[in-house]
Amino acid sequence: MTELTPGAVPPFGRPVLSFELFVDGSILENERIAFNAGALTTSIIMNVTDYVRVAQPTVFNFSR
Repeated sequence: MTELTPGAVPPFGRPVLSFELFVDGSILENERIAFNAGALTTSIIMNVTDYVRVAQPTVFNFSR
């Protein structure tokens, strides 16, 4: 659906990707997040607080 290589899909919803974005609340326990940026050879590391501010996900607890 994203036309990206599996494993390269960045953790963003609208307007980057046409999906709603849901994030488990446990992400807030971390200082940084690392993710692929549309390619398997390109990654981004950013502060979780910056990620949540930019991505504006719906955050709730759904993992154990």
